[in-house]
Amino acid sequence: MKSPTRVARIILSVASVLIISGCGGSSSITQPPPQVNGWAWVSGANSFNQDGMYGTQGTASPSNVPGARSGDASWIDASGNLWLFGGETYGVPFTDVLLNDLWKYQPASAIQVPGPDFAVAVAGASLTIPSGQNATTKVMVTPSNGFDEPVAFTCSGLPAGVSCSFSPASVTPPSGAVSSTQTLTASTTMSLGRSNPLFPIAFSVVALVALRRRPRRLLILLAMSLVSLMAFTACGGGISGGGSHQPKTAILTVTATAGTLQHTATVQLTVN
Repeated sequence: MKSPTRVARIILSVASVLIISGCGGSSSITQPPPQVNGWAWVSGANSFNQDGMYGTQGTASPSNVPGARSGDASWIDASGNLWLFGGETYGVPFTDVLLNDLWKYQPASAIQVPGPDFAVAVAGASLTIPSGQNATTKVMVTPSNGFDEPVAFTCSGLPAGVSCSFSPASVTPPSGAVSSTQTLTASTTMSLGRSNPLFPIAFSVVALVALRRRPRRLLILLAMSLVSLMAFTACGGGISGGGSHQPKTAILTVTATAGTLQHTATVQLTVN
């Protein structure tokens, strides 16, 4: 006949195995009594019937944890990810609840961690410059994932007669956003396209006067007068109103470059 002490030890061993295997409803391996060797509690909840931390559905987070359950289905896919589906958990006392949730655990070695990067933006969606003047705006660089490299700027898409510069020419974000001042200058030559409306009119008058004196030059003078009138019209002039100047619009692209990284931002530019 077995002694009571030996029977007690057997019962304690069986109970410990049940607790470790999850039959007690623990959400992770529970630290066993000292009598059971080869097991150790690593992390997670170490008490029974723990609720799950679901976070935002479809968004991975280290704080997401499945709740305590039993009778679940689990498998490992070809990429080494662990999947957990359903099972049975506890609701109100002495009531079982069937679960219908699907979990995916991705090992740290398989997670693609984004590298250092940055974003660039121009303050304001549009900018207007009077001819012969300049305008300034801010170009913002915002780092992410520990980015701390110099970023240089260039402009493209400028209309004729407009120049672009940056101060400073490059920036290095310390730990937050940093900016550079972009200066756009429109030269005065952009307004020289206006034509003097008196020129073709005066030329035509001279042609008519010369016609009375030298009829042979009629065709030449008429041709020259017609060419002058066409040039005046093409430049946007008018007989009344002294000519007009049409604003020029363009999409300006600011390119920010740091090594192999390159990002762009655009702004609509109007020159009056």
